[in-house]
Amino acid sequence: MEARIKALEAQLSELRKEIQALTAKLNKFPNPQAIENDFEKKKAELDQLVQFANEQFETKASEINSSVSSQLSSVQAEIHKIKEELEEQRSYQRRNNLEIFGLPENKNENVYELVLEVAAVLKVNLNYRDIDVAHRLPTRRKGEPKPIIVRLVNRYAKEAIIKAKKNKANLCVEDLDPKFNLSTASGDNTLDGRIFINEHLTAHAQALYKRARFLKAKNHFKYAWTREGKIFLRKTDNSPVILVSNERIMASLEREAKVERDNQND
Repeated sequence: MEARIKALEAQLSELRKEIQALTAKLNKFPNPQAIENDFEKKKAELDQLVQFANEQFETKASEINSSVSSQLSSVQAEIHKIKEELEEQRSYQRRNNLEIFGLPENKNENVYELVLEVAAVLKVNLNYRDIDVAHRLPTRRKGEPKPIIVRLVNRYAKEAIIKAKKNKANLCVEDLDPKFNLSTASGDNTLDGRIFINEHLTAHAQALYKRARFLKAKNHFKYAWTREGKIFLRKTDNSPVILVSNERIMASLEREAKVERDNQND
């Protein structure tokens, strides 16, 4: 019996050693709770870092976007300014120019003589020295005579002709000397024999003037006219004159006209 007890004690001693060895090995591994706590800590730090990076990115992106928008606005303003200056220059170059519509064409015509005859009918004293250039312009309108572009040596001669034409609004081909033989010229019936004289506007000014005349035709304005290449509108005899110098002003006037129409229809 004693021998068996000693044998059991020996086995227990071995088990204790194995348990101690296992315990020592287990102590070498980190505490699971400590691992989890450390993981949560690292995760929180990483989340903070990601949030900080996102905030920095959004701030930088906002700064870049603001800078680009500012630069874009500045460039657009500069382009707009350049366009206006270019339009002014083009208009200035045409300050002494007139366009004459409705004069039929003859094969061997003398355009200068035609211009002088028109001026004579309008009772404007004009001679060859007053004309810098006069020639026909191509037109897309089939069957109509090409308009005549006239560059006078000064704006006073141009204004005299414009003023005289307003006083003789019904100027027509029959008013001219028969020696020009215009009754047998090409395109003599396209405008019912009427002769029109306008300022030589730039393409931009022509577009604005067309819209201005539309507003006048719809009774939103009583007067629409041009002077020195610029477009003017006036609502009544006592209203202030409006200079339509750009698209923005015209668009504003058109919006006001639309509101008036809508109120009248209600």
